[in-house]
Amino acid sequence: MKGVFIIFLTISGICLAQNDSVVDKTSIFSKIEKSESIDYILHNSNIPLGTFTFYNTYIEIVCNYATEVHEHYHVLNNFLTAINGNGRSYFLKEDETVKVDKVDSIPSSRIIIDSIPFSLKQNSNRYWVYIEDTLSNKNDSQVNGIYGLLEEFAAYSFSVSSSIEAYNFLNLKQAEDKLKLKLLNDNSDYLNAYYEFNYFIYQYLSNLKSMDFIKFNELVSNEKIKNIYFKTNERFKKEFEVFNDCLEQFIESHKDKLVVENGYYYLIDDMQHGYSFSKSKLEKIKNIYESNKIDDELYKIFHK
Repeated sequence: MKGVFIIFLTISGICLAQNDSVVDKTSIFSKIEKSESIDYILHNSNIPLGTFTFYNTYIEIVCNYATEVHEHYHVLNNFLTAINGNGRSYFLKEDETVKVDKVDSIPSSRIIIDSIPFSLKQNSNRYWVYIEDTLSNKNDSQVNGIYGLLEEFAAYSFSVSSSIEAYNFLNLKQAEDKLKLKLLNDNSDYLNAYYEFNYFIYQYLSNLKSMDFIKFNELVSNEKIKNIYFKTNERFKKEFEVFNDCLEQFIESHKDKLVVENGYYYLIDDMQHGYSFSKSKLEKIKNIYESNKIDDELYKIFHK
């Protein structure tokens, strides 16, 4: 165990000087200011707060808050699906859950493997986890096609929302710059999921159209599926911009304290730790996405 947990007074009140001390994850999570939607996710999934956090240090716990919310989202949807009977339920916000009747026997998401360009496979960690997972072949996003892809798309949108909440929490607590930098870096990869899952959803529906037009038509004509997709996409896009603004504002406001070398950002007083913010991978994935005009193509598919 390195360091000490120091408490000191500031003009604005008590400020925590966080380092590597062991702290209580439940206590930290409970102090983060939450949106109504995230508060609902964490308190209605019927599992204890902290279930998916296996770290003991302050900054690792705060950084893992987004994963905690992400996994609670899945548990909540499973719970809502169980109590709502047949079909599948998707939580969208604190006062809106959508229940969808499933189309029988749709193919797994592995139908898109040959449609994913090599350049995307090279730069997308989520492709290997959620599409071409040859070890388990049991991922929801893989086995249940569009239904699983929509679930992960929504879960990652809440990962970004909760990352913003965690960053705001560190600001409120006047945390050290290196802690804010670590959180922004560790959670920046969630932005990639916006482009990745939109691309996966597009390829899934495009492939299904060629394979089984009847099932394709059932899915894209379903108003509830449209509602889930477009509301999730809207929320994700908005939160993407907010997180990106937080990152760019931090870099701009700390430019006199940062050194950039080979795409990595270093604090002048901490040259041992470099942060890339996944900028290179994000740019490559975004270029693939935009060059294929995925926004336009998805709009056409759902408004045929």
